[in-house]
Amino acid sequence: MKKNNIKPKQIMSRYILAVMLLFTANLSAQTLTQQQMSALIPKVKEVLKEYELANQFTIDGITINNDYAAMFISLFDPRMRYGIFNDLSPTNKGTLSTAEMYVNYVKTNYPQGLDVSMMIDSMLIFDAAVKKTTFTFSVKVHKRIRGLFSNQAIHRFNNYLYLSFSATSDAAGNPTNLKINGVLTVDRYAQTLLNKKWGGISLGVTGLYSQTQIYSAMLYTSDVWKPSLGSNIYPGFELAIMFTNGFGIGSGVRLSSYKTAFAITNFNNKSALTLVDKDGDSYSPVLKISDMTQQNQIKSLDIPIVLKFRGGKGNAKFYLDLGAIYSKISKSYFTLEGTIVRSGFYPSYNITLTDIPEYNFGNFTYTTDKQYQLKSEASVISGYASMGMLFQLFPGFLLKIGGGMTYGLTDLKYDQKNADNYINLTLPASVESTTLRSFGAEIGFIYKLGFKE
Repeated sequence: MKKNNIKPKQIMSRYILAVMLLFTANLSAQTLTQQQMSALIPKVKEVLKEYELANQFTIDGITINNDYAAMFISLFDPRMRYGIFNDLSPTNKGTLSTAEMYVNYVKTNYPQGLDVSMMIDSMLIFDAAVKKTTFTFSVKVHKRIRGLFSNQAIHRFNNYLYLSFSATSDAAGNPTNLKINGVLTVDRYAQTLLNKKWGGISLGVTGLYSQTQIYSAMLYTSDVWKPSLGSNIYPGFELAIMFTNGFGIGSGVRLSSYKTAFAITNFNNKSALTLVDKDGDSYSPVLKISDMTQQNQIKSLDIPIVLKFRGGKGNAKFYLDLGAIYSKISKSYFTLEGTIVRSGFYPSYNITLTDIPEYNFGNFTYTTDKQYQLKSEASVISGYASMGMLFQLFPGFLLKIGGGMTYGLTDLKYDQKNADNYINLTLPASVESTTLRSFGAEIGFIYKLGFKE
């Protein structure tokens, strides 16, 4: 048997500590002070004026000015986050990944440059925050463009855009060195807000109620034993990373327990299993059981790895999680309850021995006070699926209600020659495969790290 040295409580405590450190780190993002905002506004207007000027790409209206092109590129962060909406495209669609691509588009399609004006004095700043020495914010501004596209047709753009900014902190703690890291349409900006609302990193705590099975097809279809589901309530912690509003990945940790009770009545037969006694002689147990229950139980530390899907509108979302669970078994045992008469048939001597307690032959009464070791694999893997609804209770906090199931994929590989395991002793053949299964309901709370309405 493989030794299970795992300490679930220790692993759980380390997981919770890591979660708390992540939680604390995310709390460091703060809104700007009045002083910082006052310092920010004139600097934003200054950058917007430079952007307005450079975006014309011409002085004389005849040729491209390379100094303006270089100025335009310098206004952007090279690590572009959102790209630049192509407000020069006749279809008003598309995003260019870098400022250089935008400049090249102008040189190719607008060789005389552009006529650009922006309503800078009426610009608005949104989502301004500072984390350590980094400022982030968005600016809504109205922009007008007119230009001759490919010397064929006049192109016009007249709409609001959102410019995403980042900045560093100066010695006084005020923003400086402003850089644009994205130009977005109103719709694209709304989508980014939705992704911030439902996406990003989140932590959750969940309570789960499950019906469980330690499942073997041979045992569940047997006429000898009658199985009944076990039930369990256990906690779970989860960490999710949503890349978009509708897709992400997740993991976590759970302290799980799987159990199934098996009842047997009116059994009087010789076992098909051959055992070896303490003298090294082979024998077949002869069993007389009027009524007995064997309950198998496995305790494990479960680690799910899932793909997370979400859909819906408003403050309610449908969720679907699909993946696998790695179960590290911490304890595996069974209990017995009932009375049995046990003898041993020795084929080499053609005799049946009874009432010899030192050879485990006689009348025995079992109670659930004693646990018997159930030798198995140290870990197993199960498929996992869950679905339900997410409700936003208030900004950054979600209520999760749903249900889920696990389906064992790998064999527990029980020890087939355990003399105390009456399931093995009474079946006509050895159990070929045993897996873990469960299904049930879950309810929990999710906190979105760094969320800001």
